[in-house]
Amino acid sequence: MTDFLEHVLSHLVKQVKELKALVLRGSRQSDLDAETDSWSDTDLLIVLNPAAELQKERLFQVIDELGFVIGKEIQGVSEQSVLYRAAIEYEGAVHLLDAHFCSYEEWVSTEAYRDQASTLLYGSLEWAEERRPAAPMPNPFEAYASDETWFKYFIAIKKFVRQDHLIGLHLLLDLVREYLVVEMLERDKQHGTNIHRFGYGELLPSSLQLSSVDVSRKEELYAYMGRLACAYDAKLLANQEGYRSKAALVIAYLEQAKASLERG
Repeated sequence: MTDFLEHVLSHLVKQVKELKALVLRGSRQSDLDAETDSWSDTDLLIVLNPAAELQKERLFQVIDELGFVIGKEIQGVSEQSVLYRAAIEYEGAVHLLDAHFCSYEEWVSTEAYRDQASTLLYGSLEWAEERRPAAPMPNPFEAYASDETWFKYFIAIKKFVRQDHLIGLHLLLDLVREYLVVEMLERDKQHGTNIHRFGYGELLPSSLQLSSVDVSRKEELYAYMGRLACAYDAKLLANQEGYRSKAALVIAYLEQAKASLERG
């Protein structure tokens, strides 16, 4: 067990009076005897006693007391559970903690049935005799919406035409990010999971490398945006049923932007 995990365990047992159990999940379970992967998050399921209220803000404060919280985010908020993720500096090192707080009712109805490796670190729990395997992952493109991204293309082009490079670049980075999102969704679809402990060494296509972006060379910039729009469009055509191609309309708008350069 790592020093940080021991510190977290001791602190939670002392400060969370309604604590019923602590369950370790994820790759840190292999660290219980030796630290094998310093890049792994510490994934903890923190189960409260029956009838205990999930007082989120107070529980978040308990986590914040573990060390210097450099950054944090909150996910999956409901009446019965919440995930509090934090980057915490403790004894000169940065640790990533996923603290999943859940009510006992949530444990009994959902968490106890998960077909997931788990190690009980503290307390006692009744585990379901039969685990429920995770449901097959639906096509991740079914819920993906692209209208806002396509709208940003036109706003970004207009900003570059009007020499507003700050907003234009800000929007362009958003467009690159959305291309990466559909790349990641395609990867999830190919592998049947959105959990990837390690990546596969993927890179942006050479034609979309950000090193080719130079706002002082507008023709090259517009050509880049055209390639990006076509690549994004191709991903959606290949993966999203009923999707209607839109890249040609962006290309036409870019041609208008190029014409404005010639008029000077």
